[in-house]
Amino acid sequence: MFNFVGLFHEKFLYGFRRQNAGFMGLKKNQFKILGRLSCHHSLTSTEIGRMLDLEKGSVTTLIDQLEEYGLVVRGYDPDDRRKFQIVLSDAGREAVNTINAGHVEGLGALLHGVDEREVDRFFECLQYSVAFMKKL
Repeated sequence: MFNFVGLFHEKFLYGFRRQNAGFMGLKKNQFKILGRLSCHHSLTSTEIGRMLDLEKGSVTTLIDQLEEYGLVVRGYDPDDRRKFQIVLSDAGREAVNTINAGHVEGLGALLHGVDEREVDRFFECLQYSVAFMKKL
């Protein structure tokens, strides 16, 4: 597992982060929050903190900044008014789409020259891994 995480970081995340350096002035943890929100309809600050292993104060600061950029919106949780649900704004969804398009382009460049069957198998394995981890 450590080998996989290390290689994933080296081969994919480092390049993606470098590619997005300076995108709207966002920090890496802000990118992570946008990524989590793009996978979920809404999340609380506590859920975001747990998913990203961040302290509550750090999450609050990051969300405040994302809200100032107009990328997220806070709304009361209909089941518990003490909690806020964080959702992507329209501008946030647009930013995520722009970021993802850049990642697809970067991934295409990274995989250029790799045998097509190996690429297909790699993506099949990734899809299986994601589906398996969702079951846990």
